[in-house]
Amino acid sequence: MSRVRHYFSYDEALAEWRRFGLPENFMDRRRMLGSIFVIQDGMDREEAVRLQDAVKGKGGEAFLCRKMRSGKVMMVGAPFFFEQLAMDPGAVGHYGMEIATAIRNYHSEYTVPVPLAKRELRFDRTLVMGVLNVTPDSFSDGGSYDSKDAAVERAMQMVQEGADIIDIGGESTRPGAEPVAERVEMDRILPVIEALTGRIAVPISVDTRHATVAEKALQEGAEMINDVSGLRDPEMIKVAAGHQCGVVSMHMREEPGTMQHNVHYEDLVGDIYNELHLSIQRAVDGGVAPERIMVDPGMGFGKTADHNLELLHRLREFRGLGRPLLVGTSRKSFIGTILGGTPEQRLEGSLATAVVAAMNGANIVRVHDVGPTVKALRMTDAVQRRKSRPY
Repeated sequence: MSRVRHYFSYDEALAEWRRFGLPENFMDRRRMLGSIFVIQDGMDREEAVRLQDAVKGKGGEAFLCRKMRSGKVMMVGAPFFFEQLAMDPGAVGHYGMEIATAIRNYHSEYTVPVPLAKRELRFDRTLVMGVLNVTPDSFSDGGSYDSKDAAVERAMQMVQEGADIIDIGGESTRPGAEPVAERVEMDRILPVIEALTGRIAVPISVDTRHATVAEKALQEGAEMINDVSGLRDPEMIKVAAGHQCGVVSMHMREEPGTMQHNVHYEDLVGDIYNELHLSIQRAVDGGVAPERIMVDPGMGFGKTADHNLELLHRLREFRGLGRPLLVGTSRKSFIGTILGGTPEQRLEGSLATAVVAAMNGANIVRVHDVGPTVKALRMTDAVQRRKSRPY
């Protein structure tokens, strides 16, 4: 799996090179400015050595990351070198085109629309997904909308505030949450979906990790599945393929009840990137059209506060996957770690992280406070559009 690695400073680069086991003197500050860094991951050690030698044989620079358990190769070159590698890969083989695709995806400001059952999601601006937890125990708004009437009213309000998608969930997946029976989950969400279908002009997403629940929700009118478990269940993939719906694969290790028990990554962004890539491949192999897949790095799901900040800082690297990027930071505990306050008192921090996410490549932000977020992102998008002006 190819991934573009952008360094914001030479010190940041040196720190990672030491951790990877790369020679610190292979790149000086001046040469960094005109170079593209690409990491090829997910190989066994012998394959990694062969790739390193093949790139060097084409006149490029490549280094095995010797301190990493998995086969990981850092490649460095000018844009022209990677263009030539794609056109004439030689011993580099299929990696040449894979590398070129990752570079193109990373730098592209355009995201292909996602087709849904009745419409398509277009990404000419940052979309806002409104959170509707029909649960008694969600970390922020648990109990607020656990009746059908309250939930429907809140959904209508979010649409009026500018929500582009309504994401309805009937099971809390906060850290330490206990599983909910599928029948209970369906009893919570299906009446709400049924009441909203045809009454709101935006698509409904079902936030579930259970295939049976997703199936029933889609039959009632939902057009997207938002799966926090990363499409691990083959049955969920069958449901998504059968309904030809949009699907979000979110990164999470283990289960909500245990995901914060042993939080460790050898290479944070690289590990999550590779696991999301594998989830995309599982879905495609199971019959889901690739253009219907979106990805979410899973802020707060098996991550520390520092991990979440690092993911926001380096979010654009996930653009290399070539799929629309959804990010959910709203009211999460890492904001409270920095600013303090209860979940309901984290509006300013939530808005800041939504803006940072949008500026770093997110296509959709998932939020509780729809109205303020819509306004903040309208301003952010206006600034971002200046980058494409023809002068």
